[in-house]
Amino acid sequence: MEEKDTKKTNKKPIIIGAVAAVVVVAVVCVLLFSNKAIRATTMRMLRMEGTVNLEENGKIKTVREDLRLKNGNAVNTEAASLCSIGLDDTKIVTMNEVSRAEFSQKGKALELNLTKGSLYFEVSKKLASDESFEIQTSTMVVGIRGTSGYVSCDEDGHEYVLTTDGNVHVIGTNPQTGEVKEIDVPAGSKIVVYLYNDRTVDSIMFALEPVTEDEIPEFVIARLQENEELLDKVVNDTGWSKPVIMGEEENEPEDTSEEEKAEETTEVTEETAEEVTEEVEEVTEPEPEPEPEPAPRNTLPEGVVRNADGTFTLADGTVFDPNFYRNKYGDLAGMTDEELLNHYLTYGDGEDRSANQAEQDQKDAEEAAKQAQQNADDDDDDDDNSSSSSNQQNGDPAQNTGGNNSDGYSFSNGTISRANDQGGTDPVGTLSNGVFTVTAGSHDMPLLLNGNTINISNITLSNDAVPGTEINKGSTRIFKGDAAWAVEYYNDATGQTESLEGDTSPNSPWQYDTATINGTSYSGLYITSASAGKICIIEDDGTVHVGNMS
Repeated sequence: MEEKDTKKTNKKPIIIGAVAAVVVVAVVCVLLFSNKAIRATTMRMLRMEGTVNLEENGKIKTVREDLRLKNGNAVNTEAASLCSIGLDDTKIVTMNEVSRAEFSQKGKALELNLTKGSLYFEVSKKLASDESFEIQTSTMVVGIRGTSGYVSCDEDGHEYVLTTDGNVHVIGTNPQTGEVKEIDVPAGSKIVVYLYNDRTVDSIMFALEPVTEDEIPEFVIARLQENEELLDKVVNDTGWSKPVIMGEEENEPEDTSEEEKAEETTEVTEETAEEVTEEVEEVTEPEPEPEPEPAPRNTLPEGVVRNADGTFTLADGTVFDPNFYRNKYGDLAGMTDEELLNHYLTYGDGEDRSANQAEQDQKDAEEAAKQAQQNADDDDDDDDNSSSSSNQQNGDPAQNTGGNNSDGYSFSNGTISRANDQGGTDPVGTLSNGVFTVTAGSHDMPLLLNGNTINISNITLSNDAVPGTEINKGSTRIFKGDAAWAVEYYNDATGQTESLEGDTSPNSPWQYDTATINGTSYSGLYITSASAGKICIIEDDGTVHVGNMS
């Protein structure tokens, strides 16, 4: 579950982690009580609060302050707990509650694998050219040279980095597709990692955005309040307000003398009261000017204007509606309006996504007109060339058009083939009584094969299909692995892309059927997964319904 640290204003929750000022107090304690300085290659426990334990060779050990950590050790913190670890004399990490990290040290190379929770890191001295310090999560590697910041991850796969001073280099990896992307995160900004397993290109995306004082995680606030030297450095790099971070209230001092003066006027004449009131107003009129708040950062691309109704007008005049975009494309659920805008500007044209409802309506109308014309042309072809159609049924190859991704298909003696990049064709399945048995290739539903409109409910998935064969419908992807078919889909309930692998040796190939899931009957491509104890139905529109096997 994603950690949610909130400030008094209950601003948006952000998970946090890390430390700094603890250095002074903790290191002094180590020197006083152990009379041993921390060597540049020594990892030590500097501070503990609550319940902290150490994993070493699969065993749980008692943890104490000044405990020396070994290469391969893992540290766990429980609820309402934290700990600070000196990686050497210039590098400190503070782990937040309910966190786990594995530590690795090889010479001057430090690696920290954060498998759960969050932490705050501080490097007080820029690393030498032969040194390295990296924090890893399941999807990214954070390269640190001399800076401070916060890294957070949770069991649901939400991961981000917040830089509080300096600059960090982030390398993101999608473990499903193997795609890698890199980005630098400057001070006062955070980077959120988004993964899309329904594609092989742009399957990993970064959302870089500035962070204001009221969005700083409470855990980070606490670390900065403990170390004023670090706080000054952070404020200088980010432009954040030091009084706001320190929680100093700028209340106006009460002018009791003026209150007393006002009370003395209650029994004087009306004329005298007016004079006294005017005098009080003149005395109290000058108010201390509040410290100016940092100017809001403009996160919009150049030429983009935000409209009063929440839409954006782009430089070319296009109106981008984030609510339409979010509802239309379920794979982007959870993004902010600015993130959606950046996604459209980056991927909208390449993925043929619409910016607003009017644009989508126009595309639908054009597609409907095109399909109507295609149907009329097909009717003319049937009337004028019935013998040719008959020959196709008897085995002559014929090029078929219409529907999504239908170009390149041909039909001969019940076998469906498709053009390849070398100018030839490859067999991809068979067609019988309007049912497409898929054995190879990549296919987008629906498609038109030999006059038959093929939807998901019109296909059978052969157990002998070539690994890598796939069927696509919107954000739903059905693909053949090395041993079995699997389905990858977007789960509205969890807001995540999930997958379900089918049985490796079912009694019959996956095919059209009906199942009752959670009390409702659905029809479509029927899939069973005995290992997961699940069944699922994939409808023609790509919607996936999953339930427990009875």
